[in-house]
Amino acid sequence: MSRLAEHLKQARRVVFFMGAGASTEPPTSLPDFRSSTGLWRNRTLTETLTRGTFFEDPEGFWLAFREIFLPWRKVEPNPVHRAPARLSALGKEVGVVTQNIDGLDARCATGYPVYELHGHLRTASCPECGARVSTDRCETGIPTCECGAVLKPDVVLFDDPLDFEGVFLPARDLIGKADLLVVVGTSLAVAPANLLVLERQGRPIALLNRDPTPYDEMAVLVERRPAGVVLDEAMSALESAGGGTA
Repeated sequence: MSRLAEHLKQARRVVFFMGAGASTEPPTSLPDFRSSTGLWRNRTLTETLTRGTFFEDPEGFWLAFREIFLPWRKVEPNPVHRAPARLSALGKEVGVVTQNIDGLDARCATGYPVYELHGHLRTASCPECGARVSTDRCETGIPTCECGAVLKPDVVLFDDPLDFEGVFLPARDLIGKADLLVVVGTSLAVAPANLLVLERQGRPIALLNRDPTPYDEMAVLVERRPAGVVLDEAMSALESAGGGTA
């Protein structure tokens, strides 16, 4: 049994903290943001996908946002996204906190909580009246609400605040109660999301990431192999052994 499987076996409550790397693995195969080839290497893009640009140049904003992100709604989940559901089926208390907007963690959930720190691509909302619609209505032109205002995607843009009351604080509470936090595919460079991990100091963290992070020394386990492979091995071992609830 792998080291990760052993840690999972001993834990009763397990929370997965997902970063962009969770969705770079096949068959999902989305780009990441902060690596040497990540999306945020394009300065024009980072200047366009801001709260300010949305209000000042909605046409330019939607042109860029639609081209890059709306196709993500059709991608398929990979073994990383499916791992929490497999663990939940073994009787563990599971939760997911994700920095990703692709919605795959929520799509794979089987009743356990999923907190999407940076929002999602499923809907867009009106900044004026609060109406919410499917992003299926945002595939052409400048999408507008019935009240006439331009619809804004329900994701956290540059300069946007996080939803602290509805998402961040419940996510912090969930992580605080976990026996084991499994961090997947993130450099842990983005605040305040990374503070959720920092607060785990002295409590078990398993870190599955391709590159080193500032938190490696805090972890009881660090894996550099593809997270989908590591998680699939661990889940298969637990399933073969009948799970085992701590």
